[in-house]
Amino acid sequence: MKKSLIVAALALLSASAFAETSFSYLDGVQKNEVGNATTHVNLVIVKTDLTKNFAVDYLATLKSDSSNTISNRQEGGLTYTQSVAGPVSAYARGSLGLKQTSGTPSFSYFTVEPGVAIALGDKLQAKVGYYYRDETQSGHLDSLRQARYYVSYSLTPKDKILAAYMHDLKGNVTLANTPYIGYSRSF
Repeated sequence: MKKSLIVAALALLSASAFAETSFSYLDGVQKNEVGNATTHVNLVIVKTDLTKNFAVDYLATLKSDSSNTISNRQEGGLTYTQSVAGPVSAYARGSLGLKQTSGTPSFSYFTVEPGVAIALGDKLQAKVGYYYRDETQSGHLDSLRQARYYVSYSLTPKDKILAAYMHDLKGNVTLANTPYIGYSRSF
């Protein structure tokens, strides 16, 4: 986790030369209905707007479960957003990442997330997306399909509170339904 935070801090410093940079932290809990175990998930996201339509990001995820297994994901992504009509925008995000789990070799994966965002007034925004993740090499059983729901509320022009829910669509991943709450600060 220390490496992820250091990399996120360096990415934040280097990205500060660009127009708008945000740092977000989200905390989630996954509940496994089979063994009644819980997994805690922490997300750190550093995002920088390159243009009106394009943004780059670095995302670090740390999971720890009741069996003391720790997994870490780090990925770099690119998002394209296009206004559709009035307060409605369409977006697509793609990323490449690396997953590391205690006791197993690391491997790479890719993600794609198309979706729709809508501004509900000046302070409230909602997003709905379809998330597709798959490994770049076979044999790791790391594919995932999710519906993702996001809501953000602007406390100030630079501060937001965040809520998200990620719902498994494949039906065979017991820990893929996750509620999150978080905070975002823009610079």
